[in-house]
Amino acid sequence: LRQKLRIMMEPLIPKGDPEKPESVAHFIARRFGPAPARTIVDAFVSGVYAGDARKVGVRAAFPKLWEMEQEAGSLFKAMGRMRKERKKSGGAPPTAMTLMSFRNGMEELVHAVGEKLRAEGQLVLGRTVRRLTPREGGGFTLAAEAVDGTVEQIACDHVVSALASAATGLLLADLEPMVADLLFEIEYAPVVVVHAGFSEEELPNLPKAFGFLSPRPSRLRSLGWLFNSRIFAGRAPEGHHALTGFIGGATDPSIVDAPEEALRHLVLGELSMVLRMSRFPQPDLFRCVRQQGGLPQFDLGHHLRVKAVRTLLAALPGVDITGNYLEGISLDECIRGGRAAARRVLAAAESPPSRAEAS
Repeated sequence: LRQKLRIMMEPLIPKGDPEKPESVAHFIARRFGPAPARTIVDAFVSGVYAGDARKVGVRAAFPKLWEMEQEAGSLFKAMGRMRKERKKSGGAPPTAMTLMSFRNGMEELVHAVGEKLRAEGQLVLGRTVRRLTPREGGGFTLAAEAVDGTVEQIACDHVVSALASAATGLLLADLEPMVADLLFEIEYAPVVVVHAGFSEEELPNLPKAFGFLSPRPSRLRSLGWLFNSRIFAGRAPEGHHALTGFIGGATDPSIVDAPEEALRHLVLGELSMVLRMSRFPQPDLFRCVRQQGGLPQFDLGHHLRVKAVRTLLAALPGVDITGNYLEGISLDECIRGGRAAARRVLAAAESPPSRAEAS
Protein backbone atom coordinates (compact mmCIF):
# COMPACT_ATOMS: atom_id res chain seq x y z
CA LEU A 1 0.00 0.00 0.00
CA ARG A 2 2.81 2.40 0.88
CA GLN A 3 4.46 1.84 -2.50
CA LYS A 4 1.16 2.39 -4.34
CA LEU A 5 0.66 5.66 -2.50
CA ARG A 6 4.21 6.70 -3.38
CA ILE A 7 3.57 6.04 -7.07
CA MET A 8 0.32 8.02 -6.94
CA MET A 9 2.27 11.00 -5.57
CA GLU A 10 4.27 11.26 -8.81
CA PRO A 11 2.38 14.35 -10.11
CA LEU A 12 3.41 16.21 -6.94
CA ILE A 13 7.15 15.60 -7.39
CA PRO A 14 9.02 18.64 -8.81
CA LYS A 15 10.77 18.14 -12.12
CA GLY A 16 14.51 17.67 -12.14
CA ASP A 17 17.20 20.21 -12.99
CA PRO A 18 17.65 20.06 -16.80
CA GLU A 19 21.33 20.98 -16.44
CA LYS A 20 22.11 18.17 -14.01
CA PRO A 21 22.85 14.71 -15.48
CA GLU A 22 20.71 12.01 -13.90
CA SER A 23 20.80 8.23 -14.07
CA VAL A 24 17.78 6.14 -15.01
CA ALA A 25 17.67 4.60 -11.52
CA HIS A 26 17.76 8.00 -9.80
CA PHE A 27 15.13 9.44 -12.16
CA ILE A 28 12.64 6.62 -11.53
CA ALA A 29 13.36 6.51 -7.78
CA ARG A 30 12.84 10.27 -7.54
CA ARG A 31 9.54 10.16 -9.38
CA PHE A 32 8.04 6.84 -8.21
CA GLY A 33 10.09 5.66 -5.23
CA PRO A 34 12.99 3.21 -4.86
CA ALA A 35 11.08 -0.06 -5.35
CA PRO A 36 10.33 0.32 -9.10
CA ALA A 37 13.92 1.45 -9.69
CA ARG A 38 15.30 -1.66 -7.96
CA THR A 39 13.12 -4.13 -9.82
CA ILE A 40 11.34 -3.19 -13.05
CA VAL A 41 13.72 -0.48 -14.26
CA ASP A 42 16.85 -2.35 -13.21
CA ALA A 43 15.72 -5.44 -15.13
CA PHE A 44 14.83 -3.39 -18.20
CA VAL A 45 18.12 -1.47 -18.34
CA SER A 46 20.26 -4.56 -17.72
CA GLY A 47 18.22 -6.64 -20.15
CA VAL A 48 18.04 -4.11 -22.99
CA TYR A 49 21.27 -2.12 -22.63
CA ALA A 50 23.27 -4.72 -20.65
CA GLY A 51 23.89 -1.68 -18.47
CA ASP A 52 23.82 -0.50 -14.89
CA ALA A 53 20.69 1.59 -14.22
CA ARG A 54 22.69 3.62 -11.70
CA LYS A 55 25.13 4.73 -14.41
CA VAL A 56 23.02 4.89 -17.59
CA GLY A 57 21.81 8.44 -18.23
CA VAL A 58 18.05 8.89 -18.57
CA ARG A 59 18.38 11.75 -21.05
CA ALA A 60 20.46 9.63 -23.43
CA ALA A 61 18.82 6.22 -22.99
CA PHE A 62 15.19 7.31 -22.49
CA PRO A 63 14.93 10.83 -23.92
CA LYS A 64 11.14 10.65 -24.22
CA LEU A 65 10.74 10.19 -20.46
CA TRP A 66 13.08 13.11 -19.77
CA GLU A 67 11.19 15.34 -22.23
CA MET A 68 7.82 14.37 -20.75
CA GLU A 69 8.95 15.43 -17.28
CA GLN A 70 10.52 18.68 -18.48
CA GLU A 71 7.50 19.69 -20.57
CA ALA A 72 4.66 18.64 -18.25
CA GLY A 73 6.40 18.48 -14.88
CA SER A 74 5.17 14.91 -14.40
CA LEU A 75 5.01 11.68 -16.39
CA PHE A 76 1.38 11.11 -15.38
CA LYS A 77 0.48 14.67 -16.39
CA ALA A 78 2.29 14.23 -19.71
CA MET A 79 0.35 11.04 -20.47
CA GLY A 80 -2.88 12.81 -19.55
CA ARG A 81 -2.07 15.64 -21.96
CA MET A 82 -1.31 13.16 -24.72
CA ARG A 83 -4.69 11.46 -24.21
CA LYS A 84 -6.52 14.81 -24.30
CA GLU A 85 -4.71 15.94 -27.44
CA ARG A 86 -5.40 12.64 -29.17
CA LYS A 87 -9.08 12.80 -28.22
CA LYS A 88 -9.34 16.44 -29.34
CA SER A 89 -7.78 15.68 -32.71
CA GLY A 90 -9.98 12.63 -33.21
CA GLY A 91 -7.03 10.29 -33.29
CA ALA A 92 -7.45 6.60 -32.62
CA PRO A 93 -6.39 5.27 -29.22
CA PRO A 94 -2.99 3.57 -29.16
CA THR A 95 -3.10 -0.07 -30.13
CA ALA A 96 -1.15 -2.87 -28.50
CA MET A 97 2.39 -3.21 -29.79
CA THR A 98 2.78 -5.93 -32.40
CA LEU A 99 6.01 -7.91 -32.53
CA MET A 100 7.30 -8.38 -36.05
CA SER A 101 10.28 -10.07 -37.61
CA PHE A 102 11.37 -11.66 -40.86
CA ARG A 103 10.48 -15.21 -41.80
CA ASN A 104 14.12 -16.29 -41.78
CA GLY A 105 15.28 -14.05 -38.94
CA MET A 106 16.94 -10.64 -38.82
CA GLU A 107 19.70 -11.65 -41.22
CA GLU A 108 17.10 -11.53 -43.99
CA LEU A 109 17.16 -7.72 -43.81
CA VAL A 110 20.95 -7.62 -44.15
CA HIS A 111 20.90 -10.03 -47.09
CA ALA A 112 18.16 -8.05 -48.87
CA VAL A 113 20.05 -4.76 -48.54
CA GLY A 114 23.26 -6.44 -49.66
CA GLU A 115 21.63 -8.00 -52.72
CA LYS A 116 20.11 -4.67 -53.77
CA LEU A 117 23.46 -2.88 -53.49
CA ARG A 118 25.22 -5.73 -55.27
CA ALA A 119 22.72 -5.61 -58.15
CA GLU A 120 23.36 -1.88 -58.52
CA GLY A 121 27.13 -2.40 -58.50
CA GLN A 122 27.52 -0.39 -55.29
CA LEU A 123 28.75 -3.06 -52.89
CA VAL A 124 32.43 -3.70 -52.16
CA LEU A 125 33.22 -6.47 -49.67
CA GLY A 126 36.36 -7.90 -48.12
CA ARG A 127 38.03 -4.54 -47.50
CA THR A 128 39.34 -2.92 -44.33
CA VAL A 129 39.35 0.88 -44.43
CA ARG A 130 42.74 1.93 -43.08
CA ARG A 131 42.74 5.68 -43.60
CA LEU A 132 40.58 8.60 -44.67
CA THR A 133 42.32 11.64 -46.14
CA PRO A 134 40.95 14.82 -47.73
CA ARG A 135 41.59 15.49 -51.42
CA GLU A 136 42.64 18.77 -52.93
CA GLY A 137 39.60 20.47 -54.38
CA GLY A 138 37.19 18.58 -52.12
CA GLY A 139 36.18 15.05 -51.33
CA PHE A 140 38.15 12.26 -49.72
CA THR A 141 40.30 9.24 -50.44
CA LEU A 142 39.71 5.96 -48.63
CA ALA A 143 42.65 3.59 -48.29
CA ALA A 144 40.96 0.15 -48.39
CA GLU A 145 43.05 -2.95 -47.74
CA ALA A 146 42.02 -6.28 -49.27
CA VAL A 147 42.54 -9.67 -47.63
CA ASP A 148 45.67 -10.25 -49.74
CA GLY A 149 47.27 -7.06 -48.38
CA THR A 150 46.84 -4.89 -51.46
CA VAL A 151 45.57 -1.37 -50.80
CA GLU A 152 43.06 0.34 -53.07
CA GLN A 153 42.59 4.12 -53.08
CA ILE A 154 38.88 4.92 -53.41
CA ALA A 155 37.87 8.50 -54.24
CA CYS A 156 34.55 9.76 -52.87
CA ASP A 157 32.69 13.01 -52.28
CA HIS A 158 30.98 11.99 -49.04
CA VAL A 159 31.78 9.46 -46.33
CA VAL A 160 29.31 8.01 -43.80
CA SER A 161 30.84 5.74 -41.18
CA ALA A 162 28.57 3.10 -39.65
CA LEU A 163 31.46 1.45 -37.82
CA ALA A 164 31.61 1.09 -34.04
CA SER A 165 32.60 4.23 -32.15
CA ALA A 166 36.27 3.32 -31.61
CA ALA A 167 36.76 2.27 -35.25
CA THR A 168 35.10 5.49 -36.41
CA GLY A 169 37.37 7.42 -34.06
CA LEU A 170 40.46 5.84 -35.63
CA LEU A 171 39.15 6.73 -39.08
CA LEU A 172 38.61 10.38 -38.12
CA ALA A 173 41.68 10.83 -35.91
CA ASP A 174 43.64 12.80 -38.52
CA LEU A 175 40.67 14.80 -39.80
CA GLU A 176 39.09 15.80 -36.49
CA PRO A 177 41.02 14.66 -33.39
CA MET A 178 38.44 16.08 -30.96
CA VAL A 179 35.69 13.93 -32.47
CA ALA A 180 37.97 10.90 -32.25
CA ASP A 181 38.69 11.57 -28.57
CA LEU A 182 34.98 11.86 -27.79
CA LEU A 183 34.21 8.60 -29.60
CA PHE A 184 37.03 6.81 -27.77
CA GLU A 185 35.33 7.71 -24.47
CA ILE A 186 32.27 5.55 -25.23
CA GLU A 187 32.42 2.30 -23.29
CA TYR A 188 30.91 -1.02 -24.34
CA ALA A 189 29.53 -3.73 -22.07
CA PRO A 190 30.67 -7.29 -22.93
CA VAL A 191 27.91 -9.85 -23.36
CA VAL A 192 27.67 -13.60 -23.89
CA VAL A 193 24.77 -14.60 -26.13
CA VAL A 194 23.60 -18.15 -25.45
CA HIS A 195 21.73 -20.06 -28.16
CA ALA A 196 19.97 -23.17 -26.86
CA GLY A 197 17.60 -25.67 -28.42
CA PHE A 198 15.48 -28.14 -26.45
CA SER A 199 12.96 -30.83 -27.20
CA GLU A 200 9.47 -30.20 -25.86
CA GLU A 201 9.99 -33.12 -23.49
CA GLU A 202 12.87 -31.25 -21.84
CA LEU A 203 10.84 -28.05 -21.43
CA PRO A 204 7.26 -29.33 -21.15
CA ASN A 205 5.97 -26.27 -19.28
CA LEU A 206 7.71 -23.46 -21.16
CA PRO A 207 5.37 -20.46 -20.79
CA LYS A 208 3.75 -19.01 -23.89
CA ALA A 209 5.52 -15.73 -23.32
CA PHE A 210 8.16 -13.40 -24.73
CA GLY A 211 10.68 -14.48 -22.10
CA PHE A 212 11.93 -12.78 -18.95
CA LEU A 213 14.39 -10.17 -17.70
CA SER A 214 16.29 -10.47 -14.42
CA PRO A 215 16.64 -7.51 -12.03
CA ARG A 216 20.06 -7.43 -10.42
CA PRO A 217 18.65 -7.78 -6.85
CA SER A 218 17.35 -11.23 -7.87
CA ARG A 219 21.01 -12.36 -7.83
CA LEU A 220 20.55 -14.19 -11.13
CA ARG A 221 23.60 -13.68 -13.32
CA SER A 222 21.57 -14.18 -16.50
CA LEU A 223 20.36 -10.83 -17.85
CA GLY A 224 17.34 -12.56 -19.34
CA TRP A 225 16.04 -15.08 -21.85
CA LEU A 226 13.99 -14.84 -25.03
CA PHE A 227 11.63 -17.70 -25.87
CA ASN A 228 12.17 -17.35 -29.63
CA SER A 229 9.95 -20.22 -30.73
CA ARG A 230 7.12 -18.87 -28.56
CA ILE A 231 7.41 -15.43 -30.16
CA PHE A 232 7.67 -16.33 -33.85
CA ALA A 233 6.89 -19.39 -35.93
CA GLY A 234 9.65 -21.22 -37.76
CA ARG A 235 12.37 -20.60 -35.16
CA ALA A 236 12.72 -24.27 -34.17
CA PRO A 237 11.97 -27.68 -35.69
CA GLU A 238 8.62 -29.27 -34.93
CA GLY A 239 8.52 -30.53 -31.36
CA HIS A 240 11.38 -28.29 -30.21
CA HIS A 241 11.97 -24.92 -28.54
CA ALA A 242 14.60 -22.30 -29.40
CA LEU A 243 15.75 -19.94 -26.65
CA THR A 244 18.32 -17.15 -26.50
CA GLY A 245 19.91 -16.09 -23.22
CA PHE A 246 22.14 -13.18 -22.30
CA ILE A 247 24.74 -12.95 -19.56
CA GLY A 248 27.43 -10.45 -18.58
CA GLY A 249 26.92 -6.76 -19.20
CA ALA A 250 28.21 -3.76 -17.29
CA THR A 251 27.37 -5.27 -13.89
CA ASP A 252 29.07 -8.64 -14.53
CA PRO A 253 31.75 -8.19 -17.23
CA SER A 254 34.17 -10.88 -16.01
CA ILE A 255 31.72 -13.72 -16.72
CA VAL A 256 32.37 -13.25 -20.44
CA ASP A 257 35.78 -14.92 -20.00
CA ALA A 258 34.43 -17.98 -18.16
CA PRO A 259 34.87 -21.43 -19.79
CA GLU A 260 31.91 -22.61 -21.84
CA GLU A 261 31.22 -25.53 -19.51
CA ALA A 262 30.93 -23.13 -16.57
CA LEU A 263 28.60 -20.88 -18.56
CA ARG A 264 26.50 -23.88 -19.55
CA HIS A 265 26.14 -25.03 -15.95
CA LEU A 266 25.28 -21.51 -14.77
CA VAL A 267 22.67 -20.53 -17.34
CA LEU A 268 20.92 -23.92 -17.45
CA GLY A 269 20.79 -23.96 -13.67
CA GLU A 270 19.23 -20.50 -13.53
CA LEU A 271 16.81 -21.36 -16.34
CA SER A 272 15.63 -24.47 -14.49
CA MET A 273 15.18 -22.42 -11.31
CA VAL A 274 13.08 -19.74 -13.03
CA LEU A 275 10.96 -22.38 -14.78
CA ARG A 276 10.65 -24.28 -11.46
CA MET A 277 12.10 -27.49 -12.81
CA SER A 278 13.43 -30.25 -10.58
CA ARG A 279 16.48 -30.83 -12.80
CA PHE A 280 18.65 -29.12 -15.39
CA PRO A 281 17.14 -29.24 -18.90
CA GLN A 282 19.41 -30.99 -21.40
CA PRO A 283 19.70 -29.04 -24.68
CA ASP A 284 20.04 -30.61 -28.11
CA LEU A 285 21.94 -27.49 -29.15
CA PHE A 286 24.03 -25.18 -26.98
CA ARG A 287 26.30 -22.43 -28.25
CA CYS A 288 27.91 -19.41 -26.58
CA VAL A 289 28.85 -16.33 -28.62
CA ARG A 290 31.12 -13.93 -26.74
CA GLN A 291 30.75 -10.27 -27.66
CA GLN A 292 33.60 -8.38 -26.00
CA GLY A 293 32.37 -5.13 -27.54
CA GLY A 294 28.73 -5.91 -26.89
CA LEU A 295 26.51 -2.87 -26.35
CA PRO A 296 27.44 0.82 -26.07
CA GLN A 297 26.80 2.37 -22.66
CA PHE A 298 24.87 5.65 -22.56
CA ASP A 299 26.47 7.09 -19.43
CA LEU A 300 25.45 10.26 -17.60
CA GLY A 301 27.21 12.61 -20.01
CA HIS A 302 26.46 10.72 -23.21
CA HIS A 303 23.89 13.18 -24.59
CA LEU A 304 26.41 16.02 -24.19
CA ARG A 305 29.09 13.93 -25.91
CA VAL A 306 26.83 13.21 -28.89
CA LYS A 307 25.87 16.88 -29.13
CA ALA A 308 29.55 17.89 -29.19
CA VAL A 309 30.31 15.29 -31.87
CA ARG A 310 27.46 16.54 -34.05
CA THR A 311 28.63 20.15 -33.65
CA LEU A 312 32.22 19.34 -34.59
CA LEU A 313 31.20 17.23 -37.59
CA ALA A 314 29.00 20.05 -38.89
CA ALA A 315 32.25 21.93 -39.54
CA LEU A 316 33.64 18.98 -41.53
CA PRO A 317 31.65 18.92 -44.80
CA GLY A 318 31.33 15.55 -46.47
CA VAL A 319 31.75 13.43 -43.33
CA ASP A 320 28.91 11.91 -41.32
CA ILE A 321 28.46 9.08 -38.86
CA THR A 322 25.67 6.77 -37.77
CA GLY A 323 25.41 3.82 -35.42
CA ASN A 324 23.86 2.39 -32.28
CA TYR A 325 26.22 4.36 -30.02
CA LEU A 326 24.61 7.71 -30.88
CA GLU A 327 20.86 8.02 -30.23
CA GLY A 328 19.75 4.46 -29.53
CA ILE A 329 20.61 0.77 -29.78
CA SER A 330 17.29 -0.52 -31.15
CA LEU A 331 16.87 -1.50 -34.79
CA ASP A 332 14.36 1.28 -35.46
CA GLU A 333 16.74 3.87 -33.95
CA CYS A 334 19.59 2.58 -36.13
CA ILE A 335 17.41 2.74 -39.24
CA ARG A 336 16.23 6.22 -38.29
CA GLY A 337 19.83 7.34 -37.76
CA GLY A 338 20.95 5.87 -41.08
CA ARG A 339 18.15 7.60 -42.96
CA ALA A 340 18.96 10.91 -41.27
CA ALA A 341 22.61 10.57 -42.31
CA ALA A 342 21.53 9.78 -45.88
CA ARG A 343 19.29 12.86 -45.96
CA ARG A 344 22.18 15.04 -44.77
CA VAL A 345 24.42 13.67 -47.51
CA LEU A 346 21.77 14.30 -50.18
CA ALA A 347 21.13 17.81 -48.89
CA ALA A 348 24.85 18.59 -48.99
CA ALA A 349 25.16 17.19 -52.51
CA GLU A 350 22.24 19.27 -53.78
CA SER A 351 23.26 22.57 -52.16
CA PRO A 352 25.84 24.70 -54.02
CA PRO A 353 29.12 25.40 -52.20
CA SER A 354 29.38 28.67 -50.30
CA ARG A 355 31.82 31.38 -51.39
CA ALA A 356 34.19 30.40 -48.61
CA GLU A 357 34.13 26.77 -49.74
CA ALA A 358 34.50 27.73 -53.41
CA SER A 359 37.52 29.87 -52.70
